[in-house]
Amino acid sequence: DMQPHYIYSPREMTRWVRGIFEAIRPLESLTVEGLVRLWAHEALRLFQDRLVGDDERQWTEEHINSIARKHFPNMDHLAA
Repeated sequence: DMQPHYIYSPREMTRWVRGIFEAIRPLESLTVEGLVRLWAHEALRLFQDRLVGDDERQWTEEHINSIARKHFPNMDHLAA
């Protein structure tokens, strides 16, 4: 059963990008690992925090990690 708070709009995507931008704006430098860690953190806050079930939260975390590994294969994922 689809929960109404599980529906995402372009507004949430904008919040995701804005959260990343606001976090990196004051920084003088940022490693790839740092950027990916920030990207994943913001994704989990946006998507995972709304979820009710532990299985849903676990699924979301696994997919965020999988996407990071797929698109950043040369990155040290343990450091990120």
